[in-house]
Amino acid sequence: MKPEKYHRSRQWYCMAALSMLGILFCTVLLIPEGKNVAIQFTERFMFHEPLKPQHVAAAREILSATALCVLFLIGFIDFFALTPPGRYILDKVNFIDIKKTDLAAGLKSFQEKFYGKRFELFALTIGAGILLLAVARAANICMTYDEAATYINYVQRDFIKGMLSRQFLNNHILNSLLIRFSCFVSQTQYDEFFIRLPNLIFYGAYILFAFRIARSTDHPYIIFILCVSNYYLNEFSSLARGYGMAAACMLGTLYYFDLLRNDIHNKKILHLFFLWASLAALANGITLYTLCGLLLLMVILYRIHIVKLSLCPYFLILAFSAAFVMIMGRQGRPVASTHDFFDSITIAPFGTFSLNTYAVTLGVSVLFQVLVIFNLFKSRFRNDYALIYIIFLGVSLLSNALFHRGYPISREMIPFYPVVVYIIKDAIDFCKETRVKKTGLCILGIVLCLQFVLQINIRYIPEWGNDYRIRREVLEYINRKGRESAAYRQFIDNYGNPAADFYDQKYDLFLED
Repeated sequence: MKPEKYHRSRQWYCMAALSMLGILFCTVLLIPEGKNVAIQFTERFMFHEPLKPQHVAAAREILSATALCVLFLIGFIDFFALTPPGRYILDKVNFIDIKKTDLAAGLKSFQEKFYGKRFELFALTIGAGILLLAVARAANICMTYDEAATYINYVQRDFIKGMLSRQFLNNHILNSLLIRFSCFVSQTQYDEFFIRLPNLIFYGAYILFAFRIARSTDHPYIIFILCVSNYYLNEFSSLARGYGMAAACMLGTLYYFDLLRNDIHNKKILHLFFLWASLAALANGITLYTLCGLLLLMVILYRIHIVKLSLCPYFLILAFSAAFVMIMGRQGRPVASTHDFFDSITIAPFGTFSLNTYAVTLGVSVLFQVLVIFNLFKSRFRNDYALIYIIFLGVSLLSNALFHRGYPISREMIPFYPVVVYIIKDAIDFCKETRVKKTGLCILGIVLCLQFVLQINIRYIPEWGNDYRIRREVLEYINRKGRESAAYRQFIDNYGNPAADFYDQKYDLFLED
């Protein structure tokens, strides 16, 4: 009987992907920082109190032993289930006596199946890894100043009062509404993870859009790495603020804008574009600067009819967001902005890579400006995303002149990062395919991955310095002085940080229960 040939089915690829995730998870558990996360999860969700030192030491040993055993088990199963020698032992499938023609056909089939799925496996592994990192940070770190202020001022309070309270620009409307919904559905209060859950969900959407955009290009690996290697974006996507949420919505808006350019009469794509644009405006008003450029290009360059009755709800949302930022926001101090236009345009695109020195940031930003000019000349001044960047700068100047809002910088530039990715993508496409280009893209990908890995931190956010100590300090002070003592009340009042008020109220709720 002719020996059966070995074929890789969909089940084979699914099992290979699950095995890679299992190996990644076990490897993380073997790292000291990964063990700390696992122990903190156990303390939080099982025991609701810190473990004793001797129990922590034992837990570390158990985690190490378990991870090693699971790695061995995965390797054992993968050998028999996924490799030709293992399948031969189990099924007696002969791989040696196949004819040369059959072998060539088998190699071609292998290339079509495996290499065709290579990017999908890469994106799944990297995307799952960075999303798990954001989840671990969201479950582990202490509430920061701005998050606690958001929860106390805009989530706990009556909705109307929260909307009319001071510092409008700190109230990222979509974020505040979704935190209310998350806490309602989960029936929790003062739970850091559920307060941050909406941002984590949108970060998952961001990774999905990054995958779709990268898959449609000629250089999927570097484009996907560009999208997900912004560590500053990863940090804010695990916090209860609207910046990461706005970045996800902007990436979705640009994705549908890209589709709309090729099919300007597609009503479904047009509505999806406006849906994500409206969500972006509600997530953070700074996205309006970019949306102005997108709408101008749609009307002037592509002659897309956007004055339609069916689009009125979206325009009402955009108008409300603009009024909220430009008019009501004048009563508050400008947030995360500068009145130095040079600093804004030089730090704007790459200042979001948080640990870069000013010299590195300036150099990379100057290179980015060169890319914008390069794209304009290559496209004969019709490159959409370079034009959007120029309109963004123009709207920033106009906003500062009329409303004294300053120029966006630091975290306010996170929602603009998807435009940066598209500008770099276009510049890559304009360059000829040479060995130098391939080498340069490979080096760029390695550098981006390294700068991300070297910044990994799930204990605290450098942006808020020592806020990570507040949770422990408040609890220790309660244990020493008692929550009702005058000394403790004075301690909370002197702290002057909404995070201290957050944990004071949280522990009061737990003590009542």
